[in-house]
Amino acid sequence: MIKNNEIKPLINEMLDYYRMNGCFTPERLDELLMLADFADEEVGKLINKFHYINTKIADNGGIPMLKKVLEMVSETSVKDCEVDNYASNNLKANPWVWSELAESLKPDRKTGETVPTGYLFEGYSEYYPYSSWVHNGYVKHIDQQKEKTEC
Repeated sequence: MIKNNEIKPLINEMLDYYRMNGCFTPERLDELLMLADFADEEVGKLINKFHYINTKIADNGGIPMLKKVLEMVSETSVKDCEVDNYASNNLKANPWVWSELAESLKPDRKTGETVPTGYLFEGYSEYYPYSSWVHNGYVKHIDQQKEKTEC
């Protein structure tokens, strides 16, 4: 379904952004809310709940709700499943390396060495460390500079 093909990538992008920055952008929340009008009734209700939770109750408190929406839109189309299978069969990027701080605390972790995937969370398109590791400077993202956000 076209509407689900728009919702799925947006949710995956939002989850990836949340893992990196610990928040959602207001623009993405509003974009998702707009797509709720075009979604199935059940999906639309969950998106509205998610938006309400994140804007009125507790910032970024709706991760389980957002994952449920992603589950629902992922199960609705065979073509979507084929795309998901293709993505899951491809290797995911691991752009994380240990920092000097990590090496000073744990000598077995060498500066610039790739962080083993066993220490990371598997995302849609790449692996992610604990957000506290990023904020404390234990790991660095080698492919891109972290954008400053207003979270």
